[in-house]
Formats: sequence, structure tokens, C-alpha cells
Amino acid sequence: MTRGLKKTLGAVSLAVLAVSIAVSGAQAESVMDKIKAGKTIKIGYSNEKPYAYQNKSGKMDGFVNVASLAVLKKLGAKKVEGVLTEWGSLIPGLNAGRFDIITAGMYITPKRCKNVAFTEPMGVFAEGIIVKSGNPMGIKGYGDIAKKGVKFATGRGWTTIGYAIKSGIKAGNVLKVPDPAAILQAVTSGRAAAGGGTILTMTQLAKNSGGKVQIVEEFDAPDFTKGYSAYAFRRSDMKSRDAFEAAMKTYLGTPEMLKAVESNNYTKGMVPTTKTKTRAELCKG
Repeated sequence: MTRGLKKTLGAVSLAVLAVSIAVSGAQAESVMDKIKAGKTIKIGYSNEKPYAYQNKSGKMDGFVNVASLAVLKKLGAKKVEGVLTEWGSLIPGLNAGRFDIITAGMYITPKRCKNVAFTEPMGVFAEGIIVKSGNPMGIKGYGDIAKKGVKFATGRGWTTIGYAIKSGIKAGNVLKVPDPAAILQAVTSGRAAAGGGTILTMTQLAKNSGGKVQIVEEFDAPDFTKGYSAYAFRRSDMKSRDAFEAAMKTYLGTPEMLKAVESNNYTKGMVPTTKTKTRAELCKG
């Protein structure tokens, strides 16, 4: 077989695969139809404390998951099953019909808006940086990391990558790893001088590091690093997204909700307000 023919067949195979995935997602039963039929709703999430993770008992945990279960219950869902997935596979998995909703606390970005249907934000969060205890390199922010030309570890597919590069860190110095545990490992082993992500996740890593790393308390975070988490549905299931969103608005920030998520560090200060950027504004960029 010639190289040219191999390339052609390879391109055709990839095109067929892309079409089949798109078709499977488009034909997937809507969330609301599944709820009405008493079927199991599958939610996709990635291990990232305290947003969404699988706890020691093997159950879905994290404030995004906990809140989603409450909202789905309000909508009449009787059966909900979690699908633990690597971060980079969440959107492809949703659109392929592996699960019905992404509950990983994903930030709304223009690029992601082209592939999924986000709800309005369910939380507003700042960024954080971890370094070895004592902060031996005196890192106070992205600017210091850029000037020193050292490695910066963050999650593969995370918005933090863009924040770091926009702040002057060279793309080659951004170490992209699978999950928070790998960020911690990169910093403690010296593969990276600092690690970054949302303040909640970084605080959790520092807390559980046994004193090996610390949060950069004086971190000067640029305004553009503020993140807005939301739930994501298939674009072919907008009606279910709208129904979920309506129920979510009656739950967010209530005493019932805040009590349910307090163990995962979600506070009233993170609840969206009338001044919070909307989905439309965030998708526009």
C-alpha cells in the first residue's frame, strides 16, 4: 500500500470516527426524557478535590457533584450514576454519549462553548499557586515564574495553561500533567518550581502534602484568571440544560445547599450574583 493511499485511508477513517461520535451524541436520549422514563442519569467527572472526585467509599463527592445530585433529585431523577473520567476525555465522552452531564466544575470558555451547552455559572473561583515549603525561589506570581524561566506544572486541558502563557510563561515551560496529584508530585520532586490551578484545588494539595508544599499567600492573580464553573450538556440537549438550570437557580446559595457542600470548602462568597459574568458574556470572550 502506498504512503499516499495510507494517508488517504487514515484521513477517511478519522472522518468516519468523528461523524460516528457526533451522530451517537446527537441521537443520545435527552436527560429529561430519561428522567421521565425512570432511567439512570450518568454524570461525568474527573478526580479534582474539592470540585468533584470519588471518595474513599467509592462514592461521588465534591461540591459540584453534591449540588448536581440535589438538582437532579428536584427534577425527579431516581437513579444517578457517576462516570469517573480523565479531564481531557470529559467533552469527547459527553458528546459520544458515555454520560449525560459533565459535573467536573469545568470553566466556561469560548472554545468549550462551541462543543458543549453550559448552564449559567454555579460558582466563581480565583487561581492559586503552590511551591515548596518556605518558597525557596521567592515566587509571588506568574510573572516571577516567567522571569526565572522555570517550569510551571498544571493540569492538561486546564484554563490555567492559557493564564500562564498570557502572563509571559513560555509554552515550553508549562508542564501539563493528568491531575492534581501529578501537579503535587512535579513540585515536590523538583520537576517544576511551582504548580497552579484553582485556589480550592491548590489549597487542598497544600493541606494534604504533609508540609511539603505551601500556597503562595501573596499571589498577585491577574483579573483575567478568575474562573466561572458550570455544568455542561450536549448541545443537542438544550431543553434539558434549561430545565436543570432553572432548578439550579432555586438551589444555589440556599442554606440547604451551603450546608450540603460546606465539607468541600464551597462558601457563600463563591455563589454567583447579579454582577457575575453571564454564560453569554463568557462564551463570547
